[in-house]
Amino acid sequence: MWWSASTKRLLLLTTLGFAFVGSGCAPLRVPRIDPTGRHIFARDAEPVECSIGCFNQQPAFQQPAPLSPCPAPGVTPLTPLPEAPKDVADPQALQLSPSRVVAPVGTEVVLVAGLNRKRHLHESGRPVNWILSRESVGYITEVGRDYNYFDLVSSRNYGVQGPDYATSSTLMCDKTIDRGTDLPGDDVRVLRGQTWMAVSSASPGVSRITALAPTFENWPARQQTATIYWVDAQWQFPAPMVVPAGDKAVLSTTVLRQTNRQPVADWEVQYEILDGPPAAFLVNGRPAEQGAGIKTRTDSNGFATVELVPLTSNQSGTSQVRVTIIQPNLDPQSNAENLTLGSGVTTVTWSAPQLALKMTGPQVAEYGAQAVYNINVQNGGDVAARGTEVSCILPGGLAYESSVPAAQQIGNQLVWSIGELEARGFRQISVTTRVQQSGVLRNCALATAEAGLRSEDCVETQINVDAIQLSMQGPEAVIVGQPVIYNIAIRNTGDRPLVGLRLEDVFDNGLSHPLGVDGRIVNDQLGSLAIGEEKTLQLELQTKVPGRFHHTLTVAADGVAGKSKTAWVTVNPPPPEPTFTLELRSIEREVVGQRVLFRARLYNNGPSPLSNVRVVESVDPEFQVLQATSPAVREGNRIIWTFPRILPNQEAVLELECVAERPVQRACNIVEATCDEGISRRAETCVEIVAGATPPPEPPPTVGQGNLGGQQVTGDLEVSLNDLNDVVPVGTKVKYVLTIRNGRNIADENVQVTLRLSEGMNLTDLSGPVTQQPRLSNDRLTVQVQPIQYVKPGETLRFNLEVQMSSAGKKVIRADVQSSQSPQGVSGQADTTVY
Repeated sequence: MWWSASTKRLLLLTTLGFAFVGSGCAPLRVPRIDPTGRHIFARDAEPVECSIGCFNQQPAFQQPAPLSPCPAPGVTPLTPLPEAPKDVADPQALQLSPSRVVAPVGTEVVLVAGLNRKRHLHESGRPVNWILSRESVGYITEVGRDYNYFDLVSSRNYGVQGPDYATSSTLMCDKTIDRGTDLPGDDVRVLRGQTWMAVSSASPGVSRITALAPTFENWPARQQTATIYWVDAQWQFPAPMVVPAGDKAVLSTTVLRQTNRQPVADWEVQYEILDGPPAAFLVNGRPAEQGAGIKTRTDSNGFATVELVPLTSNQSGTSQVRVTIIQPNLDPQSNAENLTLGSGVTTVTWSAPQLALKMTGPQVAEYGAQAVYNINVQNGGDVAARGTEVSCILPGGLAYESSVPAAQQIGNQLVWSIGELEARGFRQISVTTRVQQSGVLRNCALATAEAGLRSEDCVETQINVDAIQLSMQGPEAVIVGQPVIYNIAIRNTGDRPLVGLRLEDVFDNGLSHPLGVDGRIVNDQLGSLAIGEEKTLQLELQTKVPGRFHHTLTVAADGVAGKSKTAWVTVNPPPPEPTFTLELRSIEREVVGQRVLFRARLYNNGPSPLSNVRVVESVDPEFQVLQATSPAVREGNRIIWTFPRILPNQEAVLELECVAERPVQRACNIVEATCDEGISRRAETCVEIVAGATPPPEPPPTVGQGNLGGQQVTGDLEVSLNDLNDVVPVGTKVKYVLTIRNGRNIADENVQVTLRLSEGMNLTDLSGPVTQQPRLSNDRLTVQVQPIQYVKPGETLRFNLEVQMSSAGKKVIRADVQSSQSPQGVSGQADTTVY
């Protein structure tokens, strides 16, 4: 329920009257004030009695003396504070913001007003009236106010009383007006002591709103007026564009109605050039003054179009153009001819190639030395430079040697055809020349491209000329006792003849010369040299002890500083003689008809390679050759291998398999090796070939039958284990031969073979008179071979083993054999060194 101002005032006075009458005339007892100031009330004093109606009684305490005013912070008390100048700003006035606004139709504009006082920036709880002039468009939508107890006695009605009138009060505390959008930028901050109102319009036109503070004593300063221009339009500025250098750019701005998206005609659009390369707008087909702005009007389609042309044909760059939208005057009462609605900036970039050449080279060079020049060509533009070509005319003192990339040489002119150099592209050319003249040489390069692009740069090089040019060539290392011979060339590179040439050489104690005295020789009989003439000679020094020695050669002439060269030579001791080892190994005994493997091993244990090594193995006539290691050549009973080169610490392993058809007590193979170094070695090994046991006519006795005939048992179980390599590198596979022979005159049964390997040995293959694969322990170091059920008297069992060596050291393999006749077991072992 809303109450009027008079109703609220009557209610408040009635309430106060009832309170006064109900209190009566009883005396009021209050405690005395403590005059010492330690406490608010005196604790031991009698209370004071007074009547409500007795307002003329004396106070219960004495009035304290007035205090002096506190000085302002940072100001000396003796210095009075100055008053604010009246001609700068009125300290007592109504403030209204903003005072001039351009807004689209259909939106709400918020105006903020506040009362400015001398002592306080704003005052709270003060009324402000808002009046919309009669000729204005639009209407007031909302005002701001705070509710407080003073409203009960106030005669004012706060709020919107009509579309053109409203009353608000200044706020008691700060407040943010949130428009309800996600954009914080459209919120309005209203401070304590300020008030606000909102106005809107559905049609274009002008709104004038006056803010009036009725309780403000200063009438000339108690009201302010704000003007709002409502616009029904939206516009789109020209987008940034890139055009080739020299071409014109067409800029077009579009203006449409916001409400129905229809074109807006006859509005002014102003274009201004802010910066960039020289450019001008076209007026009647001709360029206007450089940098001058231009105004045009939108056509029936809402377009305002202008043409911008550069004033230079090949200059690149970017021009900034400001575009301003101007509405025709809609306020006949104002003196303004137009209304600026908005402005923006667009850019026009003219693209063109920019050719830049930079040449670098040595500032100082020696006569006869190389001089390298680098040519860097770059296209700094944003379009390609077509037909790019670089040329360099070498001065007379420089001779062309090479370039990267290769150049087309026409006399002393060098030409490089680059073709199209892309935008921001870069090319580098390196030219190597030989200096042939003294003085200052100026070397220039030129880069050209289509459209008249051209860039040139030069480098000056000071050529220093030494009157004596000295070179000395000799070996870097020799064997002790060999001479060290140096070829010396002396050339006159000066501008006058050299007279009184003198040579001096100083050498270490490890070198000597027949004419040397205390490590020094001098020769002053070299004569003279004409300009450009060269003289060659030899210097021979003798070596005495191994080591590294040097000598310094100096050549001088009358009136000319000497030129020195130092050379080092390493004198090595005599190299050790080449050498190698040769061995031939095989099994000691084999049965007729069984294969016999002969393995020859040639190892180069010397410091130098062996050249054209020839290995010849002579085979015993009792053997027939079955196969040999490639590349073997057979000549009668000889097998020949040849090797062009065997390096130090390398070996050649040569295998030969033979078979004998009858028993032989001693059959021997001989191997011989020779090389170009004049070294020869010879090795020999022999094998006993025995006959195989004759099978008994009767079947083998059964297990447990024993020696039933009472025959006397002779012989024993024989076990041998041999390797075919003694020393091998890590990773090599070594072959072993295990031979088990029943040397008794009776048969044997249940022959069990167990192989025990060292760490780093891995059994990879086992072949022999078994049909099953052997059983390996978890660590693969113990191998159980399938038992042999029956072995005839004199019968030999042969097993071929292959073991891979995975670590270095001494490796041992042992074979433990047990049988019915030898339950205690018989063992054999072999060891191999792995490096």
